[in-house]
Amino acid sequence: MARPARAGVRRAVAAALVAAALAGACGKKGPPLAPLLRLPAQITDLTAHRAGEDVRLRFTVPSANVEGEQPADLVRVEVYAITAARPPVLADADEGDLRRIATLVASAPVAPPLPPGAEAAPSLPGLLQGAPATLEERLGPEARVVVPLRGLQRARQEAAAPLPGPLVAPARDDLRRYYFAIGINGRGRPGPPTVLVEAPLGPVSGPASAPAITYTASELSIAWTPPADARVDTPATEGVLPSRPLTPAPPSTKYNLYLADAAGAVVPPGAPLNAAPLAEPAFTEASVSFGVERCFVVRAVDVLAGHDVEGPASPAGCVTPRDTFAPEAPSALAAVAGAGVISLIWEPNDEADLAGYLLLRGEVREDGTGDRLEALTPQPIRENTFRDTTVQPGVRYVYAVMAVDTATPPNTSGLSNRVEETSRE
Repeated sequence: MARPARAGVRRAVAAALVAAALAGACGKKGPPLAPLLRLPAQITDLTAHRAGEDVRLRFTVPSANVEGEQPADLVRVEVYAITAARPPVLADADEGDLRRIATLVASAPVAPPLPPGAEAAPSLPGLLQGAPATLEERLGPEARVVVPLRGLQRARQEAAAPLPGPLVAPARDDLRRYYFAIGINGRGRPGPPTVLVEAPLGPVSGPASAPAITYTASELSIAWTPPADARVDTPATEGVLPSRPLTPAPPSTKYNLYLADAAGAVVPPGAPLNAAPLAEPAFTEASVSFGVERCFVVRAVDVLAGHDVEGPASPAGCVTPRDTFAPEAPSALAAVAGAGVISLIWEPNDEADLAGYLLLRGEVREDGTGDRLEALTPQPIRENTFRDTTVQPGVRYVYAVMAVDTATPPNTSGLSNRVEETSRE
């Protein structure tokens, strides 16, 4: 019975020592913690669109840090690019940082966030947190220099390995430019990079002709001549057996139409007028603003590596529509005679630019002559009724009415139907 008693004593002593050690540690300061490193959150909506030799890069500026704090500790956004035959991965660069093999193509400062409750300043320098932004790269010869990637030789060897089955030529993969963006905090530390987005660098169709523009009273018709190197479907030739190419033919060239200034600059920069690329070289705009110059440019759209890529812009085509379109002639003119008055009424016109109506009157002689019409109202009247109180008793009159618009000079319609009526005593 002695051994169990001594074992219980040892356990009690050990527990007391542990409790004493914990009690002695209370209130003591441990080693200092590292300061919290705030990094801007990842940009998640980066897109790249090639138009001619320019690549437009669009994204939303982060407004929070990685941990969710707002505003973001963000002083600038950097955009990098890598030209390669395949998408680069972290293993292709030293220490897993793709910036080591990439080229900095754009860097934009980010404006400091406004204090809570402060009104927005319209002229803050730099990008705004939480706002959309657009940066551009101009593609020069250096942009088409391929960056050597680690393991590229092995990938080529694997691609060159013999494949089972019939010999089929692989589709050509156009050279591509890969982009990623990074937010940089106030200490110069980068946040997480975006996923890679790509822009094909293959050849595209040249510029189309300047748009030719015609118009009616209600719409503009815009047409252009496709570029000589536009891609078109080859029609079947009669008497020639159909063939199946080893590689699929590229899709036919389509088109985007933009509003521009007389120098050809797109205004405002942004989306084309058409909702989707146009299969035919023509477009109709269902509105006309008379006296206002309208200019347009068009870009060919080719499909490269599954992406819509625009070619260079055409010269600008401009027109200043002039209102030379007369209103419709009024209809259903009717006259009712009364004592010393002849009342007139007709169907109203519905033109948006209608200024009013001009009344014309003539006298009808017994022999049927002398019915030449002269203006009864020196200025257009807005109402579609009129009371002629200048008639002479027993005289037979003939009337007609025509519509007038607000153009300068005004356009007048043809005459309405004629009506005759004799005034009463």
